[in-house]
Amino acid sequence: MTRLKVLHLEDSSSDMELVSNQFDKENVPVKIYNVNNERDFENTLRYTDIDVILADYSLRSYSAAEALNFSLSEFVGIPFIVLSDVSGEEIAVELLKSGATDYILKQRISRLVPSIRRALLETRERAKRMKEENIRRKYDFIINTAKSMFSLVDRDYVYEAVNDAFCHAHNLVRDQVIGKSLADLWGSDIFEKHIKQNLEKSFSDNVVRYQAWFEVPKYGLRCFEVTFYPYKEKGTDITHTVVDTMDITERQKAREALIDSEAKFRMLFDQAAEGILLVKDDAIEACNNRMTEYLGYGRQHILGKNPFFFSPEKQPDGSHSEAKGKDIMKKAAGGKEMVFEWTFKKLNGTELLSRTGISSFRLKGETYFQFFIQDITEQARSAQIRKQLATAIEQSVELVMILDVDGNLEYTNHAFSETTGYDKDEMTGRPFISLLNVEKDDSGQREILGALAGQKYWNGHIELKGRDNKTIHLYASASPVRNASGEATHYVVVSRDVTEENRIKTYLLQAQKMETIGTLAGGIAHDFNNILTTIIGHSDMALKELAPDHPVTEDIQQIMKVADRARELVSQILTFSRQSESNDKTVELLGLITEIVKLISGGL
Repeated sequence: MTRLKVLHLEDSSSDMELVSNQFDKENVPVKIYNVNNERDFENTLRYTDIDVILADYSLRSYSAAEALNFSLSEFVGIPFIVLSDVSGEEIAVELLKSGATDYILKQRISRLVPSIRRALLETRERAKRMKEENIRRKYDFIINTAKSMFSLVDRDYVYEAVNDAFCHAHNLVRDQVIGKSLADLWGSDIFEKHIKQNLEKSFSDNVVRYQAWFEVPKYGLRCFEVTFYPYKEKGTDITHTVVDTMDITERQKAREALIDSEAKFRMLFDQAAEGILLVKDDAIEACNNRMTEYLGYGRQHILGKNPFFFSPEKQPDGSHSEAKGKDIMKKAAGGKEMVFEWTFKKLNGTELLSRTGISSFRLKGETYFQFFIQDITEQARSAQIRKQLATAIEQSVELVMILDVDGNLEYTNHAFSETTGYDKDEMTGRPFISLLNVEKDDSGQREILGALAGQKYWNGHIELKGRDNKTIHLYASASPVRNASGEATHYVVVSRDVTEENRIKTYLLQAQKMETIGTLAGGIAHDFNNILTTIIGHSDMALKELAPDHPVTEDIQQIMKVADRARELVSQILTFSRQSESNDKTVELLGLITEIVKLISGGL
């Protein structure tokens, strides 16, 4: 048995012994602290865990009333028993009213131990009640400050208790709810549809939880999570249900927003124009639809694989794919965002050239890598074709000019510079019309300008002015370059230098003319030669008939000479017309000139 600690305020040693003997007589283990003044009394209370206080009413230096007041001010709950030699009902009543536990006459000291036992029991019960009350107040505080609506419902579906949150949500005070049925408060339809069946399950000793949308007067339509807890008041019989109604509207909206956000993210992720890979610990954790299209593999064959599984052994620059990729990932892990070209190997064995971006982020202490992949295989092929086309245009022997819609030069190739003598730089921005020989009345010059103004195709001959005003003859074709809307954005003029060709054509035309003249002269020469033959024949016959000294002999001889000379001229004409062989011979010019003078002297 635990030793009882007693503080005894007494200045009489005999009375101290009287009290001690009484405890021994009752076989009560006790430790008595005897004091006879205020200071010792108060210090003992402060520094010793005292169970009971005994005080002599007649103490002169420190009265029992003074000791009681101090005890009640600082040490509430310790039984305080007054011992007295004086019998007086009024004194006892006054002390008991002031807070004393009991008033015992020393002549009846046998009442002391029973009184102490009764006082200690009452103290323990009072402490227990105070503790329980304190706990109840705390529970009431917790329940009434909770945001959830709590209620206690009996088997008749009637409210027996509700918390402040419940009253506040319904714009009611507690007395307006207690005794009301759930059907009255929530409405018969809602009660029958959502509440009653769950209450029945709870009364069958089941914890029931569900979510539903209800309308409450204070907040309108809200989403609640409702939980029914079976309550056993006595024994094992379930007498009530505790209803916890938690407003989860915001949580539900946040959850729905999160689901919606995740759905949108998944949609954006899967419908992204670029391929996306998410990598952690050298394994692919996620990929989108575009990436499966790029590689030709199903998603299940991509996830979990090392990202370099889908790369050739070496990249186009000769570096090993895995070594180069790990170096890139190491830099990205350090916070560097990078964009680079990377070649992937597809399921069908072909290669895909990509422009790939990489970044990293930390999530729950782990590093993730994001790869954004854009297929540029066709772009690279088109770029190569464009490069080849540009090279072909630049090295073409044809003159190529590209004009803007205002007719200003934007590009000229090498052949243009070689032919005209102008550099590329000095041509850029120069009006095309400034190169045309517009001073010449030529239909080609007008036609090409008209075609360009009308955004039409044209081909024909034009003349350009080269450096130092050199005239260049060109055969050109001009075409508009149109965009997807059909509007002309540029013009391309492709031309060929026909200056030398035109010179040769002119020469051939002159040759053809000379050939025609020669043919005509040959025909005339033949006819003229027939006439000469007749003249010469008749002249020869006349000379044979006449005497040498005849007056006309000399004239006929002169006719013969002129006819021979005419015959030689006809021979030369035939030679010019290529109808007889040429016969070169030496001519004595003086005699020829003398002869010609005589011939023409008659006409002067």
